[in-house]
Amino acid sequence: MKTLTSKAGAAAATMILALTLAACGGGGSEGDTTAFLNDEFGPGSPATCPKAVFSDIWINNRLGCLVAGQPFVNLGANATGTKGDRAFLIGQTVGDQNLNNVLGSDIARRFKYFLCVRNAPSGLSAQSAASNLADALGIGSVLRTLYLPPGVSGSGLSTDGGREPSVVEMACDKAVHPVIVDFNTGKVESVNVAALASLQIYDY
Repeated sequence: MKTLTSKAGAAAATMILALTLAACGGGGSEGDTTAFLNDEFGPGSPATCPKAVFSDIWINNRLGCLVAGQPFVNLGANATGTKGDRAFLIGQTVGDQNLNNVLGSDIARRFKYFLCVRNAPSGLSAQSAASNLADALGIGSVLRTLYLPPGVSGSGLSTDGGREPSVVEMACDKAVHPVIVDFNTGKVESVNVAALASLQIYDY
């Protein structure tokens, strides 16, 4: 069942992390459109990547940015260790036009195991996975100037689970995980909007 709750006291500096992630990671300057066009780690479907209304910034509303087969694994591509399927709880913070966290100080919206990486090595950091997802969804680096909806100054993704594990070993399942990536190919394997129906979402 999809739940939505709110609780103060999440990890400190979440908003700082959000703005930092929004400003870094994809290369090029904000005004460098050429760098964006040549950035293979941006949205796989720019034409359908939503940006019309404020709510389009939340990652559960941005699956239109993704297509199976698009490049995904950038940061952490050289990670090593025992491979296995690993699912990541993704936390998202969003800044309004005044750079204020729209959910309140130190609160992030959590998407429980939104992303699953097949054949992920144990050395793949959770933050690398989150940063790759941010770029793929058009909210990281230079891409944010082209894909942020009106009223949004920045957004970033983290993997601080808050009250539960941020990474778990579990089989990647299209019915459970909206986004599945295969580390071996470095590309998005599947995008399933139907999986959002059972995705646990909460603010913490």
